[in-house]
Amino acid sequence: GGGAELLAVVDAHEHRMNVYSIENGAFVRVLGGQGSDPGRFRCPFDVTSCADGLLVVSEATRLQVLSADGTSHQVLELPKASNLAGLTTDGRRVFVCDHPNGSVFALPILEVEDGLV
Repeated sequence: GGGAELLAVVDAHEHRMNVYSIENGAFVRVLGGQGSDPGRFRCPFDVTSCADGLLVVSEATRLQVLSADGTSHQVLELPKASNLAGLTTDGRRVFVCDHPNGSVFALPILEVEDGLV
């Protein structure tokens, strides 16, 4: 409550997310950059928002849960995946498509001390 509404847009070519103000479209910040460490990305494909403004990002074979400032809260490696793509959430689970394998993964959203991840 009370914070500005933000829109995160994946930029796969630059391995990052650009964040914009929904109110006026102004650029706010960049999240990530190329790399495999938490908070960095390897060709991110999609992003969806979760509880408490947390973001879930799909990459090649992993999902990453971040806060709006780019702090990584969880990295979920999915070794059986080959190219994770579109994702969505129902508030309890995250669903992500692994297009080349014709699979959809359904993963529970884990509770942490300050809310939901």
